[in-house]
Formats: sequence, structure tokens, C-alpha cells
Amino acid sequence: MIGYDKIMSLHQNLVIKVRSHLSHLVNKRAIASPLKTQLPSPMPSGNILTTTDIINLIVGGIDKTTLETELTASNWISTPARGGSKSGSGTIWTSPNNQSSVRIMTKPDGSSYARVYNGPGGGAPGEQPLKTFGQPGTRVETHFILLP
Repeated sequence: MIGYDKIMSLHQNLVIKVRSHLSHLVNKRAIASPLKTQLPSPMPSGNILTTTDIINLIVGGIDKTTLETELTASNWISTPARGGSKSGSGTIWTSPNNQSSVRIMTKPDGSSYARVYNGPGGGAPGEQPLKTFGQPGTRVETHFILLP
């Protein structure tokens, strides 16, 4: 049986490869972009404003330090997150307008993952974690493995 972490890693790698391939085809004008607003794009520091921006950065491939640097430059507010023996320690980043949040956790093995939420509490009651296209999703769909 394949473990949860392995499935998450395979899922994230597949999403990155598919998006990279789509981006390549769109850039070559081989296909029209059905996901034009969802494809990852370079973003200068200080411009992360929406959950879509965050999801695009994460799915496009980003490490924890770079993501936190971008969030800081964009005036997101950090607070310590409670973690467990499996999830490890982490931080909840809340958007300047209090509309969304990102929970970034570092597991005891040193790997990190992020979850994006449709509220300011990083998974507080009533908030839903978001999947790749910004809709609420399952646990597997909403845990994004960050690059080492």
C-alpha cells in the first residue's frame, strides 16, 4: 500500500508537470489556454493579493522560504500555528484584507506543505481548504507539497 506522503508527492509532481506542459503549449500557440488565468506566472515581491496568486505560486513550484518571503513582502500577517506530531510546526499567514489564509507546516522530517483557506484563520471552524483551482477540496487535493 502506498502511504499518504507518497501519494501527495506524486500528485504534486503530476500537477506541476501538466501545468508546465500546458504552459509550454500555450506559449508556442499550439493550443488556446483554457486555464489562462490559472497558469503560474512570475510575480514580483509585494504583489500576492489573492488566494489564486498563492495557489499559482505553490502549484508552479516554490519552496517554503521563498513563499514566506513573498507573503511578507505583500504585507500578509504571520502567527504561529499549532501542529501535531505528524504535521510539525508551522505558521498561519493571513491576507491583509482578512479574506484568506495560508497554513505552512514543516514536518519533523524537514519537508513542508501548505494549505490555502477561504478565511483568515488557517483552518478555523467554518473555513474550507482550497484545491488547485480555488474550490474547496478533499484532504489529498488541498495539501500542497513545497519544494525542498
